[in-house]
Amino acid sequence: MEERVTDHGVGTAVISAKLAKALANPVRARIMMELSVRPLSPSQFQAIVGGNLGNIARYFRQLEEWDYVEVIERRRGGHRRGGVEHIYRRTQPALLRTDEWEILPSFLREDISANVLASYFARISEAIEAGTFDAETDRHLSWEKPTLDRQAWEELGERLDEVLDWLPELTRESAERMKESGEDPIPTTVGLAAFRSPTNSELERARRRGKPS
Repeated sequence: MEERVTDHGVGTAVISAKLAKALANPVRARIMMELSVRPLSPSQFQAIVGGNLGNIARYFRQLEEWDYVEVIERRRGGHRRGGVEHIYRRTQPALLRTDEWEILPSFLREDISANVLASYFARISEAIEAGTFDAETDRHLSWEKPTLDRQAWEELGERLDEVLDWLPELTRESAERMKESGEDPIPTTVGLAAFRSPTNSELERARRRGKPS
């Protein structure tokens, strides 16, 4: 896969191919998303998500080899007596640019989208379960369904990218203020999405395909 992407001559394409491969696997994708919330060991991840610990530990090591996570702490007395528990954190954001995204095969794009959405829905479920989703009265929740031409569609994507690009700066400024004020942080999840909705005929065809014969 990396060789095929490299042929396009995009300077960061090989790195992006690794990221696409990481996110296409549901467990690796979930690891990347969970590590965006807090550092975890494979056994801690298993306690949250479930699954085979041996496979989970292997996925953590793969992501470390690809430089998307790193070990920040080693603790004695892991899940096996006398073992060492490795605590990981994510080192890079899980982002693919549009020019990188469009050269991926459609099946891989679909897998990545499904895995990222599953992790996002998990964040929503956690917030609802813990009662924090509506804890802040000025929280934002909205969606619209406009009909756009190609120019407007591209402008919308650019605006959403601006918000995404601004978040690291906002986070840094917030951390500096909290360091001075001692204010308690507000753990926040931000979701941005714009996707093509089906027409009535497309939706009807999809529903017909889903009906048992």
